[in-house]
Amino acid sequence: MLFKPNRAFWFLVGFVGLHATATLVLRQGYATTVAGDALPLVICLFACGAMVRNGWRVEGVVRTFWWLLALGCLLWSVNQGGWTWYEALLHKEPPDAAFVDPILFLHLVPFIAAVGLLPQLPAESRKLYFSTFNTIILTVWWLYAYAFVVVPDEFVLYNAGRYNDRFNALYLIENVLLVIVLGWAISATRSHWRRLYLNLFCAASLYTVSSYWMNLAIGRGQYYTGSPYDIPYVVTLSWFAWIGVRGGAVELGREPLDARTQSWIEFSPRVAMLAALSLPLFGGWALLWDTSPPELRRFRLMLTMVFMIILGVCVFIKQHLLNRALMTMVAVEQRNVLQMKRLQDKLVQKEKLASLGQLVAGATHEINNPLTAILGFSEILSTDSSLSESAQQSVSKIAQQARRTSSLVADLQNFSRTASSDRTLVNVAALVQRSVQIQAMVAEGKNIRMETDLEPGLPRIWGNANRLFQVFAHIAENAIESLEEKKGGSLHLRLRRDASELVLEFIDSGAGIREPERVFDPFYTTKPIGSGAGLGLSASYGIIQEHGGEISCGNREEGGAVFTVRLPIAAEHVQAAAAKVTA
Repeated sequence: MLFKPNRAFWFLVGFVGLHATATLVLRQGYATTVAGDALPLVICLFACGAMVRNGWRVEGVVRTFWWLLALGCLLWSVNQGGWTWYEALLHKEPPDAAFVDPILFLHLVPFIAAVGLLPQLPAESRKLYFSTFNTIILTVWWLYAYAFVVVPDEFVLYNAGRYNDRFNALYLIENVLLVIVLGWAISATRSHWRRLYLNLFCAASLYTVSSYWMNLAIGRGQYYTGSPYDIPYVVTLSWFAWIGVRGGAVELGREPLDARTQSWIEFSPRVAMLAALSLPLFGGWALLWDTSPPELRRFRLMLTMVFMIILGVCVFIKQHLLNRALMTMVAVEQRNVLQMKRLQDKLVQKEKLASLGQLVAGATHEINNPLTAILGFSEILSTDSSLSESAQQSVSKIAQQARRTSSLVADLQNFSRTASSDRTLVNVAALVQRSVQIQAMVAEGKNIRMETDLEPGLPRIWGNANRLFQVFAHIAENAIESLEEKKGGSLHLRLRRDASELVLEFIDSGAGIREPERVFDPFYTTKPIGSGAGLGLSASYGIIQEHGGEISCGNREEGGAVFTVRLPIAAEHVQAAAAKVTA
């Protein structure tokens, strides 16, 4: 079965059975009229209450779905209440153009809108305001169609025959449209959603047939309230009430976007656009070819102008939201591209460091052997008193260049060395203070001002203090050299916490960086030949990467450069364990 029966199901079945029995047994009279009006009203209100309850129990678009169904049942109840007021309380026949007729026409609109919202889709697969505005535009157009076709013969120049014919025809089209939309929903969903839509489809189909059958009976003068023609109508209302009762007892989960739903999402804006563009055609017909009396033509023209303004506002708001969404998507894509470029640069940098490290590790060993021999023999030659003064100078130069080469080889070995396993909890603030003290001696008497801004109570990180100190000291040294070229300036070191990271910034007022994107490349240097190998910042990059952090640089608008080092804070349980050990 579509839904598992419970006590409410059998109660509704018994209710329908009693109504059908009373309808078939009792003759036409006041009792059948009251029963034919009051009982459907009670069922309508019961269905409305059940759907409102379902809406309170869920959230998001599914809540809107249930409340739209409840609104449709409420409008249905108002129409049924109008008939009850006329026949059961006032003992009068309702007029051909009753004030509740527009409400009867409108009660199907929320049903169609509820399905058009696509409540089964997850949030990431939908743009609620786009589908909402498409639904609003189609709803406004449908109201316009009713006002354009039916209302003139109801309120402007009353014509009972033409009014009934046009109302019944348009109402039948509306019912068929609801059945078609529900049929599509069945094909595009599965599980509980499909069963729910199948129930709604069957109930709406039965109502379409019973409504058309009742209108035919009214036209032939065979219908009266409480007649057998009401039995399918009561079955329909009971079915909607059953949907409200059982629909709240099942879990209406979200379903992934499929091809049918995607086609509906692509198709609905086109239908909404065609609906908005059709209004000038209606207006042109009313102006040029409508043979109705002038009052009806003027009414239709004014109506078209009003609804064109309403639809124009809806289209404008929708376009504004589309533009905002487009700009947001562009901004997100730009951020993604930038992030991908940064990740790509990091990968390239790591590949460079890894390849160079392997090369250097093998080369330095082979270079050290002859270099040691050169230094040894130069030392022996320097102690030989038989050498001339020019030869002694040459030997001194050989030893000097050999020592310089040895220093370069040591830098290469340090660059290629992997991360030390000797790691502890490191007080970064203490390392910063230590590097400042050392560099302050270098900067003394050179018109260079060094400042620190260390946030108090910072947590520690897990790392190698010596290697981190090497990074801090090298960056500070480079900044001081840049300030020396400008004959003075300031170096500001700022340490702070940012979420789960410590952020250390080296901000100087020097000449800035010529090529910030290349400073971490091995052997890249702006210093004169013989003043540096260009490996310091490459080694610093590798050390920070070993610690799971990031290092970056850039130029400041007001002049100078800024180096930023980010290091992850040690986990709380690591810090607690270390504190217990030291205690």
